[in-house]
Amino acid sequence: MALLPFPRSEAGSRTPADDDSGLAATGASVLEYLDHFRKRLVYSCLAVAVGILIGFAFINRVVNFLLAPTRRALPSGTRLIYTQPGEAFTLYIQIALIVGVV
Repeated sequence: MALLPFPRSEAGSRTPADDDSGLAATGASVLEYLDHFRKRLVYSCLAVAVGILIGFAFINRVVNFLLAPTRRALPSGTRLIYTQPGEAFTLYIQIALIVGVV
C-alpha cells in the first residue's frame, strides 16, 4: 500500500483561521503533521531515557532523600526490610523512571 500525500489547498482558498504560526500556516498535510508528531515523540522518548540514566547515577541519594522522613519516624535501631524478592530492585527502577520523567 503506497502512501500518497493529501493535496494542498490553493492559496486563494485560505481562511483567516489559517494565519496561525507553525504547520497550520504552511498548509501542511495530515501526513506532515504525523511526521512532525513522530519526530517530537522520538525526541521526548530520548529525553526521558537520558533522564533515567541520570536518575540511575544519583539513585542512592534520591532513595535516601525519599526514605529519610520514614527513617526519622521509626525508633532508633530499626531497619527497613523488603518482603518480596524483587521489591528492592523494583523500587530502584520505579524511582529512576520517575526521576527520568521529571
